[in-house]
Amino acid sequence: MVDNQALRSFSLVSAVVMVLSFVGMAAYFFLDESARELDVMMLILNSFWIISLISIYLPQAGSLGTFGRFSFIVTAIGLMWFVGYGFAHQFAGPVLEGFQPGIMEFDNLPQPLLDGAYVATAIAGGGFFLYGLSMLFGKVSLWQGILFMVSGAALAVGYAMHIIPLAIVFGFFIPIAVFSMNVKTLKSAKEG
Repeated sequence: MVDNQALRSFSLVSAVVMVLSFVGMAAYFFLDESARELDVMMLILNSFWIISLISIYLPQAGSLGTFGRFSFIVTAIGLMWFVGYGFAHQFAGPVLEGFQPGIMEFDNLPQPLLDGAYVATAIAGGGFFLYGLSMLFGKVSLWQGILFMVSGAALAVGYAMHIIPLAIVFGFFIPIAVFSMNVKTLKSAKEG
């Protein structure tokens, strides 16, 4: 069994990260799209999403079963790929822009980076979709499971079809679902 203090700590950190992620996604609509500081902040927050994934998996692990464990692993790998792609885009991108302006625009990405974007978003989106499905099968978190499935599909399809606003749905729905699950965990840990 997981130590209650560790679970509370992970859930608390996750809840804060999810609120900041939601605010950060909303900020993209009000700030300059090319605001590098916001991009770096979102990359740092996305790096903490693995803690969020752990914080929602641990309390549900018994109910999710083998399929849930598999979907957790796929989602964790997808998050790592997604953050890795974000890192390459944020820190290698400006160097590449120095050689060829506009190269980091989504439609102009060099093939290896574009392939990386597709693979990263497909694995992450597929993982979130599967994890949502496992929540539904395990009858653990029904509406959150649906949000995970919709978000995972939106991320994978949005990037694959170059419909970036569709992919942005992911950035809003996942923080809402994870935050609500963190609050539930924090309440039950406090009572127990």
